[in-house]
Amino acid sequence: MHKRNSDFRGLYFDESNHFKDPEAFVGYFSPYIEDSNPVLVGKYDEEKDELIMKPGLTKVRRKELRLPGDLQNRKFRYLLLTRKDLMQVFGRRHKEVEGLEEKIKIIAISTMVRHFEPLDLLIIDGMFSGRGLYMIESLTRFALPKQIIVAPKADETYPGVHQADRIAYRLYRYHDRKREGEQYEQYRLKPSLEEYSEFFEKRAA
Repeated sequence: MHKRNSDFRGLYFDESNHFKDPEAFVGYFSPYIEDSNPVLVGKYDEEKDELIMKPGLTKVRRKELRLPGDLQNRKFRYLLLTRKDLMQVFGRRHKEVEGLEEKIKIIAISTMVRHFEPLDLLIIDGMFSGRGLYMIESLTRFALPKQIIVAPKADETYPGVHQADRIAYRLYRYHDRKREGEQYEQYRLKPSLEEYSEFFEKRAA
């Protein structure tokens, strides 16, 4: 039984197919506080003679995820960024742009936050700087929640991010096969690439 808190709004962010074409980004929204509770397992380190706590969730790749049927009242949105999109935002030599990885995440996270705001919690998988969060604040007009967690292996630690990772992988596989039809089109967000191009251009000046 999942305990729902109607006042709680948590957003969990992850991506799939890192730096390939297309790259899928997922925002997984949940009103269940339990999705933000870390899952850790203790492993005894003989050399240090102590119990080390490590991420306790295992990535699932074999079992197909049914969307939205398996989400149990949670919601998700996703976006895809292709090489063509990146060239539109950063130019033909986009691969040489300093901090490109984080800037791509800024586009994706800002788009998700705008869609799901207001939020109480945001958890981001991987590395992300304070400067990057400041840029998101500017883009979303200060819509970031007070509580933000940025953590490597968040997808193996927090149930919400774990599920976002599964969804991102499912959607990447779907689009990578270049299937026809619009099975997930209603869940797809399309950022204003022109807006982001102008935003980063101003900060590079």
